[in-house]
Amino acid sequence: MKDRHFKTNQNETVRLYQNGFLEFFTHTTPIFSLSIYVPMGLFLLWQTLIAPVHLALTLGWLMVGFLSWIPLEYLLHRILLHRPIRVISLLQRHALEFHKAHHLFPKDVSRLLNPPVYVFLVLSALYGLAFIGFRTATHPLFLGLLSSFVLYDFLHYFYHLRPFSNPVLRKLKRHHLAHHYADPQRRFGVLTTFLDRLLKTY
Repeated sequence: MKDRHFKTNQNETVRLYQNGFLEFFTHTTPIFSLSIYVPMGLFLLWQTLIAPVHLALTLGWLMVGFLSWIPLEYLLHRILLHRPIRVISLLQRHALEFHKAHHLFPKDVSRLLNPPVYVFLVLSALYGLAFIGFRTATHPLFLGLLSSFVLYDFLHYFYHLRPFSNPVLRKLKRHHLAHHYADPQRRFGVLTTFLDRLLKTY
């Protein structure tokens, strides 16, 4: 019998922090997550629309932002969460503990989405740094990135909870669940299997 990589396949949870305030922010719901991401998206959309930038250039930055999440997702998942050389920050330690809990309790509904408050803090810091270098291009770039991230986050949520009739989504769901139940050191992609195939982690 193969080793199990999880404790239970039921909707059960584990406490990560004794501090109730910190523990609260390790759980979320789709409504709460959207209450954070939708205002962020609307702000970025508004800033994108009012910027005096050519439409073709704006659409280009949107696409760059959207596609950039795919390698970021793979690298963060593989290197930061599964093979960290060293823990360099409190935020990374939190992410590792959160991800470990997700693997041990893969149907804990309250932890199928990333904690939106932490995502907001990270994206806000990156936004500030990017704005220094890219200025007006920052808004469509981050709008694309945020859109791709939210798609990733909610697809991941539904991979664990529901069947799909669409063959592409069925394939992606099987790919991700194999990461949980067969080998956690393989199949890191959520939005695509392309990088796993390219980098021999399929």
